[in-house]
Amino acid sequence: MSKRFTSARHEYIDDLITRAEGDFCLVCYFERGIRRRDIHRKDGTIRKRIILEHADNDPSNNALGVDGNVHHVCRSCNKKLESLKIRDKVKKIRGYSVLLEREREREFTYLERRTERRSKL
Repeated sequence: MSKRFTSARHEYIDDLITRAEGDFCLVCYFERGIRRRDIHRKDGTIRKRIILEHADNDPSNNALGVDGNVHHVCRSCNKKLESLKIRDKVKKIRGYSVLLEREREREFTYLERRTERRSKL
């Protein structure tokens, strides 16, 4: 069995991660406070900056979610992560994933309360 994604499988996994974590680099977001995304050019083409990263460097482990293995990172952060030990890399990326999940929960709770207040008026 091939360790690489087929293009359809890659697109499917990419879409799932985009819905779960967003379409930006997880590392840039928490370390630098920026949401680095793919660049959409005027001619309609896309310059890919965001790639799918396997935290444990095992391409056959495609677990998703907070404790998952596949996440979005930009190419420059991917190069920096390659220098880390796998255990440290997994710990770092999973930590960022948990932080993102908490942030989304707070955002959802805020919007929920705001909607309740408006409905009472």
